[in-house]
Amino acid sequence: MNYKYILLLTISLFLIRVRTYSRNLENQTEFQQSDTASYTSPDILVTSDITHSPILRSQSISKISQENLFKYSPSSVSAAFANQPGVSMISFGEGITRPIIRGLGGTRVKTLVDGLGFVTQAWDELHGLGINDNDFTQATAVLGTSTMLYGTDAIGGALLFEDHIPMNMTETNINTNAGFISNGLGFFGRIEGLGNTGKNSFWKLSFDTKSISDYRFADNERAFNTRFWRTGFNAIYGFKEDWGSIKFRYKLNFALYGILDPNESENNPAFEEEEEYPHEFEAPYHSIVGNRLQINSDIKIGDRFLELAAAGELDLRNEFEPLNGNPKVPTKYIGLETKGFHFRSAYPIIQSADFETKLGIRTEYSDMKNKAVYTFVPDNTVLNTGAFLASNYKITSWELNGGISWDRAAYSTNNYINLFDADIDKNFAAFSGNLGASYLTSNTSKVSLNLATGFRPPNINELASTGFKPESMRVEYGNSNLEAERSSSVEFSFNETSRDFRYFGSVFYQDFNNFIYLEEMLSPPRPETRPTFNFVQNDAEFYGFELGAGFTSNWETSSSDFNLSFSTTKNNLISNSYIIYNLPVDKLNLELKHNFADMGSFKKPQIAAQFLQFMNIWNDGRLITNSGGKWYNLLNLNLQTDVSLYDRDLTIGLNGKNLLNRQYIDPMSNLSIFGVPNPGISVNAYFRYSI
Repeated sequence: MNYKYILLLTISLFLIRVRTYSRNLENQTEFQQSDTASYTSPDILVTSDITHSPILRSQSISKISQENLFKYSPSSVSAAFANQPGVSMISFGEGITRPIIRGLGGTRVKTLVDGLGFVTQAWDELHGLGINDNDFTQATAVLGTSTMLYGTDAIGGALLFEDHIPMNMTETNINTNAGFISNGLGFFGRIEGLGNTGKNSFWKLSFDTKSISDYRFADNERAFNTRFWRTGFNAIYGFKEDWGSIKFRYKLNFALYGILDPNESENNPAFEEEEEYPHEFEAPYHSIVGNRLQINSDIKIGDRFLELAAAGELDLRNEFEPLNGNPKVPTKYIGLETKGFHFRSAYPIIQSADFETKLGIRTEYSDMKNKAVYTFVPDNTVLNTGAFLASNYKITSWELNGGISWDRAAYSTNNYINLFDADIDKNFAAFSGNLGASYLTSNTSKVSLNLATGFRPPNINELASTGFKPESMRVEYGNSNLEAERSSSVEFSFNETSRDFRYFGSVFYQDFNNFIYLEEMLSPPRPETRPTFNFVQNDAEFYGFELGAGFTSNWETSSSDFNLSFSTTKNNLISNSYIIYNLPVDKLNLELKHNFADMGSFKKPQIAAQFLQFMNIWNDGRLITNSGGKWYNLLNLNLQTDVSLYDRDLTIGLNGKNLLNRQYIDPMSNLSIFGVPNPGISVNAYFRYSI
């Protein structure tokens, strides 16, 4: 760790006298419930719609909104999250990405849409998050163990995606945005209509699309077949009455993701054929179709509300490989059809101004079948059931919260056999809990301590994978003898801000028993000559901290913002594998923004510059950085202003990513295995307009 940055940041904290807190350093305030279709909820949980995605107040969080999808033009929701302290990203190209929270991802981080789980094949780092830009208005990363509130897959944290619709709209709104991305000749667009059909009802229809072709890295070489295209449709209707409220939501996502072939290169004549560059898809590639229908409801019983939520899903995932080596003739090689059902209910059995206890139950069921010639994961069913009890108590300047949960996961496979095992019929069960306390040192500042235990059963990939994976060019074997992971964690955090000054900090430690990871087999079964791995487990510890500070200077007609954060995560896991499990490098994020006074027709012009430095990269000969392998830095810039168009504001923006055109390899990119650098410079433009 480069401690000079920590020393500098620590000194700055003592030099700045601050009074109040905001965990979000850039215009990210708590969502106000009065603007949503919901009742006033007690303070036990921060709820942000009738969907009731709960957050314990003693836990650290990071938030993003639709605004974050424009600044510096991130390629995905995961990339927008990766700018936040404590969150990083694992990737397989620009399209297939997934957030990593404090070094943990996959089925250790639960994804919830409007309060319910989401079918997303998270057991594989080569499968993306499955969330489109169209799927939320606000998203929250809960940092740290959250099994008690969200279930078995939240041992490392949770991602909460919510879609809010104001109830006080006087007219129908139509919002549009679009943009262009130079590196990869990409484009994106989104249109939504929303409004109130009556005093107590609301609706929303939205559609989005994004397409980016193969990107180029710093020496202008092309990363073959890293292109992607995704599109989504979202429909919501709901209403609120004296008896409660209800919201219906249907969402459809479709995506194509190219799979990098390390044998391709611009100097290979076999690939110098005519193509509809830049957006023609050639094998190998993934196709994904996701359908989801969800209902959320609050039913008033006396002076309390019963929360009910249910969702059904159909997820189709296929992988196409070249037929006889011809990328123009794709053939379905892997096909997975997953049907899922999710249910959650909670009710406050005790409720008063200062004390509340909620009792809840949850169920998740999935049935996955193979629909192609190759079987990597066998046909299987998974049933997760659980119950939780969560309490919150306010006394003077203290807020105390805690809870306990019991969860059970049952797995069964059909017609399965791999190198080691036959059919699997297993179940895992355990109790988990949280205990937290926050002391309010002033009206809006606090110091918090959170203790938690977590539970995660091995996923179906870890139990039953059967062989070669074309995307990663490696062989994986599951292990049906794996035991469930258990963890204990502690986090201390402080946060304080005023209108002009702010800072935050958190220190965490998480201890794992039976941590599951891939280990390279030193003597693979004959006649296998490809890299071969199997799943093993061992004890592990994850620890680190996040620190940040910022201030705002208000001038006579303008203002300036300065924000600085640093985050680091370490673990003691020792492995002979080249797969270092999701361990992020140290990240320093410095951002400067200046808001100018109006300039004639230009309203609210602003300029923002972001400097990112990634340090203490683990020693790996594959890495290409601008400092010989120990660190690299990136510079991003964003220009934005509003202009008047038909009496409404048109927002236009121009930004650049990796402006210094650094050639580097992110150690958390799965393309690093093949020595493929990350994207070089990209200049992008966008607009937003409301009709």
